[in-house]
Amino acid sequence: MRALSSAHLLATLTLLAASLDPSDAAACALSGRARVEKGTLLRAPGGEVIARFSGTSLSLSLTLDAVGARASTGDGFRVDGLLDLAGVSIFTRRNLPVVVDHVWIAGGRRVAARLDAGAITVEQRVGAPIGQTLRAKAPCDALSLEPVSFTHPPVPDAARGWVPKRAPLTLRDAGGAEVFTLTSDGIKDALLFFSTERRGGSVHVVLRGDVVVDAWASAGELQALAPGELLGAASSEVTIPSAPRLAFDGAVRRVKAAREATIRSKPDDSAPSIGAVAPDTEVLVLETVLGWSSVWPASLAIQPPEGRGFWVKQRQLDGK
Repeated sequence: MRALSSAHLLATLTLLAASLDPSDAAACALSGRARVEKGTLLRAPGGEVIARFSGTSLSLSLTLDAVGARASTGDGFRVDGLLDLAGVSIFTRRNLPVVVDHVWIAGGRRVAARLDAGAITVEQRVGAPIGQTLRAKAPCDALSLEPVSFTHPPVPDAARGWVPKRAPLTLRDAGGAEVFTLTSDGIKDALLFFSTERRGGSVHVVLRGDVVVDAWASAGELQALAPGELLGAASSEVTIPSAPRLAFDGAVRRVKAAREATIRSKPDDSAPSIGAVAPDTEVLVLETVLGWSSVWPASLAIQPPEGRGFWVKQRQLDGK
């Protein structure tokens, strides 16, 4: 047998190692002006809580990989940690297939996301009249931390409206195979499909709202509306709740950091760094003790947990 060259052997071993590494899936990096629910926690790799979110929007960089959801806050006040994705508003950039070719979570919708065996799964709780939870796999480029403007194609002029007469309603492909079931009683006489095609005893039904549907349903389970009666189509707008307002009791100082200041959770050089204040960033100084200043971001977007703080060296803050 011919011996492998050293270069060939190294390349082979590298490929083999990559194939055996369970964390080799590409990371998903998202960044933008994010809304994180009030009370959501940011943790150190060991599990210690290092920060909590106030519900105010903030700049956020988020990396989803085998480690979890690694986050860094922005706006000049960087705290690094692992974030609970359940508290993060994430938006779809385009339609995401729940059932390929037939049912989608629509683009421009707010969804919950989680890491599932190295892939990103998004979940949307769809309100009335559908009243179901839909799940889909999502590539990174289909997600955003900021609201996304998304418009469905217009309904064809020749389309006719149809509503379910009963629930559940079974949706099928063109060959008659079941692809999805709408289960809520709320769909009766309320969920508006449109159609431009009927074949035998089946109607080709299309829905464009929070959920996108392109499937077939039994004509006997549907009621046709009068021609041109297609009012009530779902809106594509996303409503963002207003942010809470926070305030301090007592006097605080507003200071601009003279140079980068390392943030620690305790006023102790042995405490690990959890982030940094960038130069020229305005912070609120709550107190200064033995050369350490307890600071919060001026935006109040993140706060330290009970019994901890965001501590920086006073001389770094003042530039001395």
